[in-house]
Parts: sequence; structure tokens; C-alpha cells
Amino acid sequence: MCSVEEDGVPSEAPPAPMPRTRRRVPIAGLCHKCKSSPPVVDMKRVMYCKACFKDSVQYRFRGSLLRTHRAADGEKALIAFSGGPSSRLLLHVLAQFHNPGNEGVGKKPRKFSDVVVCHVDQSALLGDTDAPTAVEKIASAYGLEFIHVKLESVFENQDGSDPGLFMSEDVSDEDANAFYLRYHATSSLSSAERLRQCIDALGKMSAKEDMVRHLTQYALRMASRRAGCKVLFLGTNATRMAIDVLSLTSKGRGFALPNEVSLDTDWHDGLILLRPIRDILSKEVAAYNRFERLDCVVTRTLTTGLPAKASIDRLTEEFVLGLQKDFPMTVNTVIRTAGKIVTNADAAERRCPLCDGPVYPGSHEWGVKHTVSKLSTNEDGVVEMTRQLSSTSIKHDCCEAADECACNAVPGCSSDPTDAGVVNIALNLCYACQNYVRDARDTAAARSRKAQLQERDNNAAGLVLPAFVGNEARRSWMRAQVQDFLLDDEE
Repeated sequence: MCSVEEDGVPSEAPPAPMPRTRRRVPIAGLCHKCKSSPPVVDMKRVMYCKACFKDSVQYRFRGSLLRTHRAADGEKALIAFSGGPSSRLLLHVLAQFHNPGNEGVGKKPRKFSDVVVCHVDQSALLGDTDAPTAVEKIASAYGLEFIHVKLESVFENQDGSDPGLFMSEDVSDEDANAFYLRYHATSSLSSAERLRQCIDALGKMSAKEDMVRHLTQYALRMASRRAGCKVLFLGTNATRMAIDVLSLTSKGRGFALPNEVSLDTDWHDGLILLRPIRDILSKEVAAYNRFERLDCVVTRTLTTGLPAKASIDRLTEEFVLGLQKDFPMTVNTVIRTAGKIVTNADAAERRCPLCDGPVYPGSHEWGVKHTVSKLSTNEDGVVEMTRQLSSTSIKHDCCEAADECACNAVPGCSSDPTDAGVVNIALNLCYACQNYVRDARDTAAARSRKAQLQERDNNAAGLVLPAFVGNEARRSWMRAQVQDFLLDDEE
């Protein structure tokens, strides 16, 4: 409408108000935030100068760290430091956050009482012996306590003694849904040889990568508990998390997805896992490390130098990075979508003894129904084979010299009626880990057939797993046996 002045002549319409926008109008050639310095970084079509970009990264880290409510103030924390770009950024920003200079009059005290840096050494498997020394040099520059853990230590007790091992049992191919492990109290294999045999027994590269990841995470959790840390920091950035979302889903680990993509999780008993840089892209990590001149340690992996189709993780990484190049919001879309998934994994009654993840109810029964085998895998057949193998028992040195065994506490002892040394671990694993042991079984069968065709002895070693895997499976079996006799909390 137009207004009419006193002389009756209509006046011009007032100018339309400028639309209100949440973001300020950018100025060409200047930083979109401070609008005073030339931009040096283009992140998702937003231009930042060096100072504003570093402030943005630190702001997101602090926001993620202070947003969690599971980690109480004053707890001791441990950083998983591999020496790579993401863990290098995590160590730097967390050391600044934990700097004693931040304390003073009128300022909040530290959130964590102490911070420990832990590096899991994989040189026994990958052969890179210089990486641990370089990693320790970087960590010591911050004045933090450093813990060096070898990956093969998962096959040892805390005091370095031998807890024994579980090795795959040679059984017929009649039951394709079972995987039997026999306990060996002693072995001539060293811890490093057990680790290499555990990985070499798997045929697919995807299974090898996942096995190394599970063993590394177990070593980190054990190191955290031994150091008295209640919080474990993981340097998973946004790009890596988006890759994990797709790769884990394709490998049958979708039920545990909420625990894998959350900012924090208390799924592991007495330990809280934090991922404070889950909102920072890998490109941002590289730019921040360059601006801060942070040196990283380049370490080999199982797929270093291999094509993208070598494993599911490598193929997914190639796919996500290609999309992210043309569509900058790809990673954010994948993470936000995964964050809305609800699977009730926290209410799962069973834990996988290998990956310590939730086990979907009825996953093994579903696999039995959808697996082609030579014999019918009904319940009676499985029980009959289990009883047949359980009737065989092993004896230790202490059993040979006496009528009654004096080592009832040792798993696999013949005098223990609940454990005859053989465990069908497939009954206790999650769906994804069932695929690993099935891969090990198929690989062993293929190597055996190849040896027969070539008329030579089959020297291929079976799958070797640490003692904690079989012990957890035994506990799950014993818990299931007495489940009907336990009282509920309401009763």
C-alpha cells in the first residue's frame, strides 16, 4: 500500500526491509568470520583465515569435550596416540586444554586430573620398528606420562606370564555353523608369533584389518584400566567416522552402530570412550597440523600400497572421499543420518567375546537357517557334535602325576566338568565376528585341499586367539546354563 500526503498526492512506497539471515554477508576476498584478513582455507565453501580457522577447530573440540555428561570432572584420562594426523591433533589440543596455565583465580579447574598418552606398537605385525621411538619423542615434548604397549601383549597376562591360547580345532566340514577352539595351556609360540598366526589364518584382507582393530582396542582398554584411567580418548575424525558407518554396516555390524558413532559411550564396563574431534574433517585436520607445524609419524597398515579393492574399508574410503570432493556435505549427511539410528544395543544381554560389542539376539540361529551345509544343522545335530567333542579332554603336566588334578582354575582342565578344553565360539560371537571365524575356517579348508592336490604336508596353521576370547565364551556358556535358576532384580 502507498501512503497519501496532505496534498493528496500519493508518496513512494517505503523500501523493503533487508531479509534477516543467520550468517553475515560474506565479503569477497576476506575471511567470512573476521572480515579483515585474507582467507587461506576453504572448508565446505566457507573461507577462513589462519587465525579464525584454528579458533574454529579448537572451539569445536572444546564444545564436544564439554558437551559430554558421562565423563565426570577430575577423572584420569588416556589418549590413544598412533602418531597419525588425527591423534596428533587430538594430543595437541587436549594438551592445551589440560595446560596447568589455564588454572588461576577466577578460572575453572582442570576437567581431568591427569592425562596419559598410550601407543600400541604394531611393529611385530607390520615391521615398522622406528615408529614407537618417534611417537614417544612427540608425546614426551608435552610432559605427559607415556605408556608403550605392544600389540602382542594381548596374548600375555599383566605380569608377562603365559595365559595359554585357544587354537582352532580340526573338525569335519559337516557343520558349517560351528567353529571349535581348543585351549592349550602352554605353547612353543612366542607372543609375536601368535599374533602373526592369528592374522595369517584369515584369508580376506577385511577380516585381517578388523582383527587388528579389535586387538588394538582391547589393548587400549586394558592399558586404561591398568593405569587407573576412566576415560579413553579416540582420535576418530568426521571423515573416518563416515567411512566406518558405511563399512561397518556392509560387514554386518549395524546393530552396534550407535556405540561406534556416538560422541561418548559407556558400553565398556568402567570405561568411557570419547571422540572429541568427530566433527572435524580429515582435510581440516591436515590444515591445522600444517599451520601449527605438528609433525606426524607415518606408519604402515595392512593395505598400504594396495589398490582400493583390497578391502571393504579401502573401497569405502575411496567412495566417500570421491563424493566429498564434489559434494562437501557428504560426510556430515552420513554422520547425522547414522546418529538418528536406534538399535537398543545398550540393552543387549550378551557381549561378543572378540570385539566386546553387543550381540543381536538370535543372530547365530539366523545364520544357521541361511547357511548351506552338508548336514542338517538342527538343534539336535549341534548338541550331538558338541557332546562328542566335549568328551575329549586334555591333561596338563600336573594331571599326569596325580589321580586328581590340582589345577581346576586353569581353563581346559580335564577335572573341570564344565570345561573340557573345547569351545564352540560361534555360538557367542556377534554376526560380524561370525563371518571372521567362517573366513578362517574356509581359508584353512582351502589350504588343506591345495596341499592335498600338490601332494605335500599341510603346514598351514589354524586360527589362534588370545585366552581372553575363549574365557569370555566359556563365561557366556556357563551363564546361559544357570540363567533359569537366577532371580530377577524385581524378585
